[in-house]
Amino acid sequence: MELGGLSMHLLDLHAHFPIHTPFIFGWKRFLLDRANTLFNYEDGVPRMRADRVAAGVFSGFASVLYDPEDEFLVRRTDPRPQAFGHLMTQATLAETEAASIDLCVARDVATVEKCLQNGDRFLIHCIEGGFGCGGDAGNIPKFATLGVAYLILAHFIYRNIATCANSVPHLPNALFRVLNPQKASEGLTGPGRTLAREAIANGIILDVTHCTDRAQREIFELAHAFQPSVPVISSHSGARHIANYEVNLSDDAIQHIRDLNGVIGVIVYPYWLQPCGQNADGLDLVVDTINYFVCKASIDHVAIGTDMDGFIQPVRECPNYSAVGMIEECIRARFSKTDAEKILWRNALRVLQAGWGVRR
Repeated sequence: MELGGLSMHLLDLHAHFPIHTPFIFGWKRFLLDRANTLFNYEDGVPRMRADRVAAGVFSGFASVLYDPEDEFLVRRTDPRPQAFGHLMTQATLAETEAASIDLCVARDVATVEKCLQNGDRFLIHCIEGGFGCGGDAGNIPKFATLGVAYLILAHFIYRNIATCANSVPHLPNALFRVLNPQKASEGLTGPGRTLAREAIANGIILDVTHCTDRAQREIFELAHAFQPSVPVISSHSGARHIANYEVNLSDDAIQHIRDLNGVIGVIVYPYWLQPCGQNADGLDLVVDTINYFVCKASIDHVAIGTDMDGFIQPVRECPNYSAVGMIEECIRARFSKTDAEKILWRNALRVLQAGWGVRR
């Protein structure tokens, strides 16, 4: 569907709308509440609380399904069958909250296109951490039925799926490797490769964020092996050339995403967008990173993935989702109308059209 000259607001590739929903109970809920209050929320209030989301100016966002219980409070390499049920419950709770503020739940690209055409705001589901499949690739088709658009195989802690880049702010790489031992010779494990293939087969896009360089290369190889090749994304990232952190994208990864006709969502977390030791905190960092990705790929492969409420301190202009429209204002002020539209929503939509729901 061609949406022609319509002018849309931001399509955010990565936002933690469900993180505050009560899908964990008892002492585990207490731990999550303390972690959110200390490291995530703004003055103890979720940055994506429903009223703040309702007040924001945007078209839609990819709503992250993620249960920290299934990542942190279990043995590192054990399958976690409960994880699948936890995410399905979280999705239901998030959808109920979305309905309370008139957000449509888009389970396919056609619904996204309809929402954009009509000016209706929406969310789409995505998953951060392959452990959310509960150790069973047979759950992938069920996630596809739910309408999951993309899957990130790795996250903070190695869970016998894909090796993880150091994504913990201020933690030295050497200490990360001690706390989170992984084989340097490994990228995707056998179960990880099975999950990746099953995701592609069921029209779920693969996201290389949080993966080590080796795991990313193996994902790119899988995507290139399909005929035609399938798009791969990085939903929320910075550029390693600017900010030399392992979690950020290398030039090689940027070019692979370009070659696969994917897209890179620029995170709005200042820590990952500038060299270690610097303390800028504004949207100029986002613009600089966009320009670098444009230089190494093109204007057709850049988007925004805020990672709001994802245990980040966002840029000062956008402290919570009620102010998310400031990102759009900045981009429209810095880029031509055509380029701004690509960054804000067209590139993300193109990749969703090419990969989401397309069975292989």
